[in-house]
Amino acid sequence: TPYNCMKIIMGNPPQSGDHHGCPFRHYDGEHLSALLTKMKIGTAADRGEILDLQKSRNYQLACVKHFEVSHPQVTRMQDIPLEGVGNHPNAWFAASVQYHKSTNPMASQKLSISNKERDEIVEMQD
Repeated sequence: TPYNCMKIIMGNPPQSGDHHGCPFRHYDGEHLSALLTKMKIGTAADRGEILDLQKSRNYQLACVKHFEVSHPQVTRMQDIPLEGVGNHPNAWFAASVQYHKSTNPMASQKLSISNKERDEIVEMQD
């Protein structure tokens, strides 16, 4: 069963060669800042807010803010399931796929996740 965010945050940090973990929990502020900047995530103020949330150990809120910044207008879209973003990596993925399908008709042809598959991914959170 895939781990939810709390289990990832509270669990052992990734070791060399591992490919898991939460960047908001397991990266130090300097590395997270560099990554957000390199990926051109939001404005400097947005990145500052994400880093402030990380610094105050609100890792899941930092994740939600990152999602909102990297998916413009998502909070105004009714068909995007946001309730699990910040609580489970699969929910983040499913919401992101749905966002891109909704905002880019060409992307919906390339993204092969169906609504049924999205619902199954979200159900794995439980």
